[in-house]
Amino acid sequence: MKDSFRLIEISQGSDTSSERRLAVSWGDPSDSGGSPVLLTPPCASSEELKAAVDILRIELEKILEKAEHAFREGVCGPEAEAIADLSPEEAWSVLSGIEEEAVLMERFNNMPEEARRNVAEHVLAHCSVFSGAGAVFSAHYDSETATLI
Repeated sequence: MKDSFRLIEISQGSDTSSERRLAVSWGDPSDSGGSPVLLTPPCASSEELKAAVDILRIELEKILEKAEHAFREGVCGPEAEAIADLSPEEAWSVLSGIEEEAVLMERFNNMPEEARRNVAEHVLAHCSVFSGAGAVFSAHYDSETATLI
């Protein structure tokens, strides 16, 4: 990556104070129509900029964790949303194949309520709730909110 991140000075429009404000940007401004893509807000001190970069770092770590889960589970983005379009049996087949409990819960809870209720009805009526993903499901399912908690 060739100097993708830049430290840029931000002018405050009508602000005539001599306070210098810096921000971290990404990419070449000429590639984005002349406006830099800011990754941090304009900061008036190195401490403020460090805090903004730390927040950015934390957010990037979260994205990386999500990507690792997606690669591990083989379902990501639109594919994950498509689970709700499957029949309850097919949706449960996909969900029960997810090894990590937190990922299973997140995928289920992100489905529309009607799809969640249909999958829950299928699991509780037709699947073993004493072992595997069925046990996780039955232990965490809240029928009032139709979510896994």
